[in-house]
Amino acid sequence: MKLYGAPGCGSTVVEGVLQLAGQPCDYVQTSFWGQNEHFEALKKANLRAKVPTPVLVDGTMMTESAAMLLYFADKMPGLIPAEAAARAWFIEHCPKLASAVTVTEQHPVVARVWETNFGN
Repeated sequence: MKLYGAPGCGSTVVEGVLQLAGQPCDYVQTSFWGQNEHFEALKKANLRAKVPTPVLVDGTMMTESAAMLLYFADKMPGLIPAEAAARAWFIEHCPKLASAVTVTEQHPVVARVWETNFGN
């Protein structure tokens, strides 16, 4: 799987879920606002050039972070609780998690801490 992403967008939470699941992905950093040599490949995968954009092994691509979290959690055992009440809680809070992480990433102090500890 390939994951197009960029700092300051929702790709961080998606990357985190994939890492927790031990799911390898080919991370490609690019975006509409940070166009680089990978931007044309992103546009081929997603005409809107929106990040994050995962491209699954079968070529399917997704564009909404919360949907990605639910999809990966469903496909990767152990990421989403099996017990009904805990599963419902996760599903209810999943969109909040996706949006909260995106907003948090855009805060300069959080971005600096993230880059220092987890950046390339």
